Amino acid sequence: MAIPLWKEKKIYEKIEDIKTLKVQGAHNVARTSIEILKEIALRKGFNSKEFKEMADFLQDLRPTQVITYNLIEYVKYKKTISAFNKVERFLENTYPNIAKYFLEVIEGNEIIITHCHSSEEIYAIKKAYELGYDFEVYVTETRPKMQGIKSAKELAETGIKVKYIVDDAAGFFMEEVDALVVGIDAITKQGIWNKIGTYMMALAAKHHAKDVIFVGDIAKIDLREKTYVEMRNPNEIIPAYQLNHSNIEILNPAFDLTPWHLIDVVVTGVGIIKDNNILNNINYLKLFEIIEKYPLKLDEVIGD
Repeated sequence: MAIPLWKEKKIYEKIEDIKTLKVQGAHNVARTSIEILKEIALRKGFNSKEFKEMADFLQDLRPTQVITYNLIEYVKYKKTISAFNKVERFLENTYPNIAKYFLEVIEGNEIIITHCHSSEEIYAIKKAYELGYDFEVYVTETRPKMQGIKSAKELAETGIKVKYIVDDAAGFFMEEVDALVVGIDAITKQGIWNKIGTYMMALAAKHHAKDVIFVGDIAKIDLREKTYVEMRNPNEIIPAYQLNHSNIEILNPAFDLTPWHLIDVVVTGVGIIKDNNILNNINYLKLFEIIEKYPLKLDEVIGD
């Protein structure tokens, strides 16, 4: 994938941060992508070749993380600098609203298990803890890029007790927890896409009759005909020379799909979702309205 011609070093550095996962979490990727595109719009204008090329490039850079795609679609539709400002306000305001609804689905003195790093989910857990909810959190390391390290540090620094475990131990410890709480990369008719390994953890959670809770903002609804699953560099798993054999192919999908029948609730900034019916009531124009008028309540979102 060729990077569009652009001479500003700081733009290339931000793109590299997204590609290498230095910027982690769909929400943070979206924020950084919007910063890049806003710079292009300010310098070259919305009708320039540079703007179009960069918009397309950023929408394809982390394709499963649909929030970036949706927010750029909104900016392309409005073609105003104020649209960037509304997106930035939306991204900032989603955190406290998600945290507010998160309090409706959890209780005090809970043991939860989480996977990967989601800034929205971690914010919600930390905010609940600050309000007096007591947690102990099992955090998976999240191979191959070890995003669990960031989650473990952020939770521990808040005062929350953390147990850091290898991914394969999630099922072993599932009986000890009250709920699986994870972030969101894309909400679809079929289920929710999140970091690879989430599906297996959800299966283990339901086997042990534990709640499965997804946390993320409403702009992660995927209205595209197909969700594109990112296949990352095999070298993230193991250097190619260590398995250098014509009969061996190293596969590294970044995300998997948890179907709706395994999901108890989805916590968003507009309310609690329990099934995929909301996708019957949202198109791009409705999604753009949500971004502009946020925060809204769920009945305002799904109403006529």
